[in-house]
Amino acid sequence: MQRWIAALAVASGLCGIAYELLYARLLTTYLGDMFHVGASILVAFLLGIAAGSFVAHRWARWLWAVEIGIGAYALGFAWLFDRFGRAFQEALLPATAAHPAALVLCVVSLLLIPGILIGFSVPLFTLLLRSHTGSIRQPTPSTAFSAVYRFYNAGAAVCVLAIEFVVLRQLGIRNSLFALAFINLIAGLLLCWVQRGARAAVAREPLAADDAPSADAASGMRALFAVSVLSGIYQMLLYKLAEMIFGPFHENFAIVLALVLLGIVVGTHWADRRPAGFARWLLDGSIAVSVALLATAPIVWLWAAGNGMLGAVPALSTGFKIAAMAAMSAVPVAVFSAVLRAGPAESMP
Repeated sequence: MQRWIAALAVASGLCGIAYELLYARLLTTYLGDMFHVGASILVAFLLGIAAGSFVAHRWARWLWAVEIGIGAYALGFAWLFDRFGRAFQEALLPATAAHPAALVLCVVSLLLIPGILIGFSVPLFTLLLRSHTGSIRQPTPSTAFSAVYRFYNAGAAVCVLAIEFVVLRQLGIRNSLFALAFINLIAGLLLCWVQRGARAAVAREPLAADDAPSADAASGMRALFAVSVLSGIYQMLLYKLAEMIFGPFHENFAIVLALVLLGIVVGTHWADRRPAGFARWLLDGSIAVSVALLATAPIVWLWAAGNGMLGAVPALSTGFKIAAMAAMSAVPVAVFSAVLRAGPAESMP
């Protein structure tokens, strides 16, 4: 059963963050491929995932319904834009042309619901996995979380690249959304079967009174929040740098997203294997970001020189671009993820 759960976590990861890419492609088709549109899509998913993760424990018995909801929203979104996308464009763009903030709010409102549903996935898969391996309150729940988290993000990274460079070019945006929605619907049906064998504790056990955070834990969570804000800012900076250096191409969004996801996988694994503590990881993160920023100029120079020779071959040019982006972002993103995974000791469960 644990293998089934891990496989379904990968399937959910394959779809979850890939929706961010497809929704971005669909909305920028109608609203323009502008930085603040792409930024608002990232904000919507980050806020949604945070909100979903925060309340996920209340929906433990409904993981199957969450997966079906993610797929159903994608089907409806694709169908509505296929039928009424032009009318939406004609109504929205004149009203928001001079007010970018209004456009950002519109994009966030459209994508907050799928973001919240996707935010449920990792915590609920973790609870389900723990229900099949032992008590829901076993002494080391972080093991289950780390496994699901790595599976989820690794699957998402692979899927993002596959969709951008293969699926979209074969199926188009609408049919790609339909394909992901179909995977979520099937995963939801299978989870309905799997969860019948889950322990009743996962579905019914409320949070105990001693789960309320102490003052020290609250302080630790504030530190984690600050680091998370810095991580989000750094991701936005990467996206902006990619647009400035490599051009406003759709594939840049996908590459940055995939590199961030792979960085999360590496960083969480690294933190589990090397328990150095929050303060040490935070110091390493500061050094990694500083080195990456100092290395940006030489990387840009190498990109300009190398792409002049490889630009005539699209596959080589794309591979070189991915390597250049990885050189700028891989280590800082991995270390940021390790910082978040380590967490202040007093804030960890």
